[in-house]
Amino acid sequence: MQNKTLSALVFTSGLSVMAVEMTGLRLLAPYFGTSLVVTTILIGSLMGFLSLGYRLGGKYGDKHPTLEALSKVTASAAVCVLLIPLIGRPILKMASGVLQPLLTGGSLEEPAVAFASIGGGMIGILFLFAVPITLMGMGSPWAIRLGVSDVESAGEAAGKL
Repeated sequence: MQNKTLSALVFTSGLSVMAVEMTGLRLLAPYFGTSLVVTTILIGSLMGFLSLGYRLGGKYGDKHPTLEALSKVTASAAVCVLLIPLIGRPILKMASGVLQPLLTGGSLEEPAVAFASIGGGMIGILFLFAVPITLMGMGSPWAIRLGVSDVESAGEAAGKL
């Protein structure tokens, strides 16, 4: 029963990452467009967050090898994903207000203010996705840890998941 639960969890988590990625681009589109740069930043950032999640999932999976602990992390990821549309719009509106003059060929008055504003805007945008994607990335290595009964079957357990 646990293997079916782990398989469902890993499948749903992977599906959710793709859904967040696709809908994230749609969330950003009214504020920043769908240019290659915007898409690249979003996808690259999400891949980085997944990598961090894989690393943390392996670490915490070894420290807390229970389905209950993994379920708490997965539930936390779900709550964070649900918050993206609610907290995202105000953050994106603020960030686009700062960046819009630069996107339309204008300029900000002082270079230090410009760099701080751009950096703050991008950090705000990336923060929307960092926590949920990192938490979802933790699922696969943690599930593999729970699905492995002995070292000889580790590859098979990872392949099944």
